[in-house]
Amino acid sequence: MKHLFLIFILICTTSLSAQNMLVVEKPGTVKNYIYRAGDHIILKTIEGIKISGPINIIRRDSTFVVDFVHELSLKDVEMVYEPRVLLNLGGTALIGGSALYLGLDLINHGGIKINQSFWVSIGVAATGVIMLVFSKKKMRIEEGKWRIKVLVE
Repeated sequence: MKHLFLIFILICTTSLSAQNMLVVEKPGTVKNYIYRAGDHIILKTIEGIKISGPINIIRRDSTFVVDFVHELSLKDVEMVYEPRVLLNLGGTALIGGSALYLGLDLINHGGIKINQSFWVSIGVAATGVIMLVFSKKKMRIEEGKWRIKVLVE
């Protein structure tokens, strides 16, 4: 029985992981986004540089490394972007579909004709562009809006 208990404890300890997490949270609510080492992040620094890539290292002293190139402190982050996959996919599909529809209309009519199908395809393309504009959630790191911190497990 003792050996069985020891084997059970050893199996359970292999599934434990103690790693630091980067948390972007809205104070006073339950909205938060957790990033671990290996997760993809898109952010903008105070200097205005947009950085996108995997998080490689999260240190306890509130610094982290993105894409093995950028070592950032939490104070250097101005904004974190969270992609909205369905808006991005839908916007891209609408733009592609309207281009295909306009192309087929050009082939059928032998040139550009300003008719109802032209305006429908332009409207669908405009809707796709608007969807692409809103396809990334912007979380501005400010007092009272969003905050970023490192949690140690």
